[in-house]
Amino acid sequence: MTIDGASDAEIASLQPYITQLKHSNDVAETAQLIYDFSHQIGFISGNTLLPLFFVSFKDLVIQLWTNYGRMYGIEELASSAEKIYQYICKRDKAGVVAYIEDSTNESIYGSRTIYNR
Repeated sequence: MTIDGASDAEIASLQPYITQLKHSNDVAETAQLIYDFSHQIGFISGNTLLPLFFVSFKDLVIQLWTNYGRMYGIEELASSAEKIYQYICKRDKAGVVAYIEDSTNESIYGSRTIYNR
């Protein structure tokens, strides 16, 4: 299954994460919410490996998002999740993939790096 096969209810199940992210004032809580949001997307996608991948790298992923939140603000994390959610709601696969690729490249090579080079 892909986003095309996801039910409206499955997509709506992502909304509470966005609401919680908008109200979070704690970087650790925000990083955990981003993890949970991403993990839920993996389930919704029907990709059986993606949720396993997230669980396998949970501590590392949460630490990276925690560092990002400390460096650039938790609002940036919440905004990014909301943009992903908006693409998913529109069932815009190309848009969500492009956004994730761009933001990933920005965090590796761009002005919002999370790695010491």
